[in-house]
Amino acid sequence: MARFQFIGGSYQSQSPFADQEQTINWYPEAMESPGAKTAMALYPTPGISLFSSPDSGTNHRTVAAVAVQGRAFIVTNDGNATGGLYEISSNGTATLRGTIVTDSTNNVFIVAGNFYLFLTSGGHAYSFKLATNTLTDVTASLAVANPSCCFFIDGYFGVLFANTNEFQISALENPTSWSGVDAAQVSVFPDNLVGCLVDHRVLWLWGDQHAQAYFDSGDPTFPLSVVPGAMIEMGLASPTSPIRMDNSVFWLGADERGMGMAWRANGYTPVRISNHAIEYQWSQYPSGVTDAVSWTYQDLGHTFWMIWFPSGNATWCYDAATNLWHQRGYWNGTSFDAHYARNHMFCFGKHLVGSRVDGVVYQMSAGTLTDLGNTITRVRTAPAISTEMDWMFHSQLTIDMDLNQVSNQSATLTLSWSDDGGNTWTTPQALSPGTQTSTVARVVMRRLGRSRQRVYKLQAQGAVPWRILDAYAIATPGFQPVPRLTKYFGQMQ
Repeated sequence: MARFQFIGGSYQSQSPFADQEQTINWYPEAMESPGAKTAMALYPTPGISLFSSPDSGTNHRTVAAVAVQGRAFIVTNDGNATGGLYEISSNGTATLRGTIVTDSTNNVFIVAGNFYLFLTSGGHAYSFKLATNTLTDVTASLAVANPSCCFFIDGYFGVLFANTNEFQISALENPTSWSGVDAAQVSVFPDNLVGCLVDHRVLWLWGDQHAQAYFDSGDPTFPLSVVPGAMIEMGLASPTSPIRMDNSVFWLGADERGMGMAWRANGYTPVRISNHAIEYQWSQYPSGVTDAVSWTYQDLGHTFWMIWFPSGNATWCYDAATNLWHQRGYWNGTSFDAHYARNHMFCFGKHLVGSRVDGVVYQMSAGTLTDLGNTITRVRTAPAISTEMDWMFHSQLTIDMDLNQVSNQSATLTLSWSDDGGNTWTTPQALSPGTQTSTVARVVMRRLGRSRQRVYKLQAQGAVPWRILDAYAIATPGFQPVPRLTKYFGQMQ
């Protein structure tokens, strides 16, 4: 039998005949031991369960979340005019701490300081004093009456002002006090400011075509100064896309030449981490990448960048451990909708995520094998098996799996295949995933016909921790095994 590259991330090219790989609700993990049985495996993405229901109002959404000093806070938005700041306790009890103005953009930004929370929403700015649980609208104290997003750096809270290149900082550790002399304009590029993020005590300010980093210089006139040599020729496509993770800054970029790539900062140099196939998929969404919402979490040694595209009804995920992309979503019976979550905070030892569909908070855990009790559908579409478009006879396909004991007898595993680049598929064939005492399965299908270019698709359902270790095919003539890289390295040594 010949190993073929069944394990991998998503890569659906413009032409499905070139490549049509898809990984949904599984993520690839590379083995860190040279003696491992397989070089890479597919592991199941975590499920979600209800943790708290702070706001069950019609059309309400959980639009922002932050954890500070062992306390958890979320912001809800009805998509029209009102929202609320809630505190969530360790047992899921929710307490309304105040109401806020919201708007249809659902863009709410919240940051935490030592003594206050600070948030911007619907053209308003609010401070929340942690000691007294007091929420105050401070918009009237700002230099400009239309704050768009906010930040916290070295004790200073700050805001950007919509449709301007201006920003302002508060008094030290006090977002209720704002002086007109503590406002500044970005002079190193002509763009209006559209987004901000603080990382490693450095403030990143993005326009739609450029970015500039600022640091706390201690200047008594205005403490934030331009970092020399840190003007970046790559702007921001979506104000809710910048994220801090894996010791770096990530965002979806734009400049005078176009938009639609994902970037990671190497120092102050942007490095492209998306690929042509994913960029093509994003470009097909009605709003492209301009409405993308980012959040990130770290679990089991992986750091994941989750990106929800509202107009595309899709969620993509970048894994910093492997530099591979996959998708996450909820199966509606005919297709995948976007993943339920739109933000994240780690508090009470739990991964808590706010809902994009209602005003609730979920707990996300690798030990949860359903989404709110609903079946998680997982799909892997493998790369094509082809030898210069010659006819090949497929005698056998073997999938090596770790079932960890299949105790859910309603679990299903099916295989289908396509000989025309994924345009049409055979009727899914049921595979036997083993019994209640199974721990390892060798799922085999035989007499699979002939093809010039064969693509296999595996679909799994059920509350089972499906783990795919490898796959092997017998196809003649000319289909050869794919050696692991470790074998090549051994030959070189």
